[in-house]
Amino acid sequence: MSLRRLAMVVFGISVALSVARADDVLRITETGEGFNDLSATYNGAPLTVSLSGTPDAWTVQLPNGYVFNSNVIGQGVFLNEPESTSLFDQVNVPRANFLTWISDIPATGAIGTNTFTFNGAGTGPDGKHFDLIVANSGSRVPDTGSTMALLAAGLGAIAVVARKRIHRGEFI
Repeated sequence: MSLRRLAMVVFGISVALSVARADDVLRITETGEGFNDLSATYNGAPLTVSLSGTPDAWTVQLPNGYVFNSNVIGQGVFLNEPESTSLFDQVNVPRANFLTWISDIPATGAIGTNTFTFNGAGTGPDGKHFDLIVANSGSRVPDTGSTMALLAAGLGAIAVVARKRIHRGEFI
């Protein structure tokens, strides 16, 4: 494969990943069974949300400026509990700045996933749209930082190959 073709492939993959994650990402993950065991991040940075209720029956209030769109208000999803195939979490978006998260529900016949994305779920304080990802697992979506790291690694590999070819007297 020529060096130019390799550069085009690396650049294309980087751009494709950036476009695939066009919206910002609000991620809320259950990390345990205690009251403070829901974590929230916005584009990978910690985000403070207000929790009320009890452990395994949380009400999550988004910070000022974060608002769910009408297309997700009233929507919900079942998430698999990682420690038991017979237990589920139910996450619902009842209002514009709240969601509820009820854990360890024995729901016979429910079908769930470990991670679910509500695409175009709302807008942040900067007016940008965000996707809401709710999860009981460590899976992630690519963020801008990992996309840039991929591009940098690809360009670094191209530079190494180019130096070796030039050192051997080959032309690109």
